[in-house]
Amino acid sequence: MITLLDIKSILKKKKEIVLFDLYLKNYDDTNFYFSILYHEKINKYKVLFVPIDTIENKSQLEDYFCYQFIFSDTVDYILNLIEDHVDFIKNSTNNIENMDSHLIQISMRNKKDILTLSFIQAIDKKYYFLFPIITIIFEHSPNIVSELCHKLLLDFYSDKEMIHIKKSLNTTMNQESIEKFFKKEIKDSNQKNQVSYLEKVGNRYYAIVKNHIIIIEEYKDKKIVNIYAEEINPLGEEVYSVFQDIFLGKEKKFIHICIDQSNQDAYYFCYGIKEDKFLVFDEEGKEELSIYDSLNHSIHIKNSDKNFIKKYRKVLEDKYIDEKVEEYINKIID
Repeated sequence: MITLLDIKSILKKKKEIVLFDLYLKNYDDTNFYFSILYHEKINKYKVLFVPIDTIENKSQLEDYFCYQFIFSDTVDYILNLIEDHVDFIKNSTNNIENMDSHLIQISMRNKKDILTLSFIQAIDKKYYFLFPIITIIFEHSPNIVSELCHKLLLDFYSDKEMIHIKKSLNTTMNQESIEKFFKKEIKDSNQKNQVSYLEKVGNRYYAIVKNHIIIIEEYKDKKIVNIYAEEINPLGEEVYSVFQDIFLGKEKKFIHICIDQSNQDAYYFCYGIKEDKFLVFDEEGKEELSIYDSLNHSIHIKNSDKNFIKKYRKVLEDKYIDEKVEEYINKIID
């Protein structure tokens, strides 16, 4: 595996000074390196992109360096942005737990120091000055990585509440191996928990326990299991319950909601109704969708049960006459 040190060693030999760089480690099971450089020999600035996973032999590393020239005015703008936020970076707390997945490492050079920041999954929006810098880097990189830009800056783009990775386990989805990460008292308390929903899509298990969203993500080749969980212990009894049901082969599919918005379908996992809103989430995060507003679009609901239909009907009855309620029920629920 090519390391960050391998890349920087070559840059040093080439007399290319790193002004800003971005390293993605095991990010969606991929590894990339980006940087803004100053090349001393030709007195030019460049953006470097390195697709680390495609490099099989360290001796070929430099052959995979992909450069794009960048205007000096643009680099001056970036350096001024960094200089304006030096005190903020130095005084901010950016300590993250040691994790081997979805790691974002950023280093930047100012007049005196090299400043570093690390994130998991997405760049925190309080570091708003990084938004234009990251955008500029991706504008000078191959189109195949454009989707990565959106994911890194998701906290800036989306109004949804992100579901964050809370723990990364260096193991496979083997029951004996997983059990070792949980304390005895957690295992003994498992009888109290009921998994309301559990569904596998791709390499992820999506679950609801006590109204908490839990996502278990497996990367078999890397032997990594990630745990996404909000407001609960990632190695607590709720997460343990999900693992137990996975190993028992249990499944209870979510209610699926599809809404056609501006000729683009939006798919959600739904786990309930609160007042006049659907409780939903997707890959970008969780939110509450207005039931009444959703009726202005083409909406379809699948996998609903009697209890869900009863609650949905009650919300509609508060606003519409019986005939209209039945029309919506028959049209929307599959």
